[in-house]
Amino acid sequence: MILLGITQHELEIYFSEWINNSSERMNITREALLYRLKDYYDGFSFDGVTRLYNPFSIMQCLAKGKLGNYWYVSGSPTFIVKYMKKNAIQDPEEYRHFKVSADFSDTQEIEYAEPESFLYQSGYLTIEKWVDDEITLDYPNEEVRKSILRMYLDEIYRVKRYMTLGSQIWEALSEGNIDEVAELYNSALAGVPYDDFPNRNEFWYRSLFLMLLRGAGIISYAEVHTYKGRADLVIQLKSRIIVLEFKFAKNKFEVEKKMSEGQAQIADREYAKSYGAEKNFEILTAVLVANDEERCVKIWLKITSLVVS
Repeated sequence: MILLGITQHELEIYFSEWINNSSERMNITREALLYRLKDYYDGFSFDGVTRLYNPFSIMQCLAKGKLGNYWYVSGSPTFIVKYMKKNAIQDPEEYRHFKVSADFSDTQEIEYAEPESFLYQSGYLTIEKWVDDEITLDYPNEEVRKSILRMYLDEIYRVKRYMTLGSQIWEALSEGNIDEVAELYNSALAGVPYDDFPNRNEFWYRSLFLMLLRGAGIISYAEVHTYKGRADLVIQLKSRIIVLEFKFAKNKFEVEKKMSEGQAQIADREYAKSYGAEKNFEILTAVLVANDEERCVKIWLKITSLVVS
């Protein structure tokens, strides 16, 4: 009887024939499939040591012979969305590697729990590490990470066609066309119900942009430290690194000032030198100024030639 989940050993022993059949249907090796299954469905833990697969998702995947987000489609996120809106949680990334005390989930009624306790009890967060009286939480796997991003983009920000937008942003980034990226982001902003977010700021604009990137599978990092400071957002492509500095302007009269501040910050902190030091990458540094009055972003871009290590 499966009470909590399926371990890696149990999966490979008791579902061996299903794994073999799925690898044939997906035209990949058994080893490659096991790697994908682990990344996508494994990771739930109640002690910080034992990792478990979500039984429903892994069985759906093996039965259909297809990797899919079965977590999200198996139930309505309505209750979770209401909680997130009520508690003004705008960025799921803040709960990555989140440290809490061992009694963090003692609250009896989930609707009144702290966000980290709520996300844990609803299955979105799990125990990454447990040392003495301190627990580190994180999203268990790729399926759950994509589910919460989808929930935010679909149900909270209500960005239309965000999957198509994400693909278009990826293509524009690959070509180094940051102006096109800004236009695509503006099209996403145009459909956001602004009345639902009365306290917009630089963090809000950056968080939504980051969710679009990660929803499209683009490798991106927020608040990246260097020897001279901290970049708002770093995007890593095959042969190009893009460093973005976000600024917030209340109206059109503040845009130029904020743009100049961002340019000075990029120059003073030598972002191009910092991120191009290890490999031969083309470095693009840009400032995105969010004009809150007009609900759009404006861009300034600088391209640095290949930095030789």
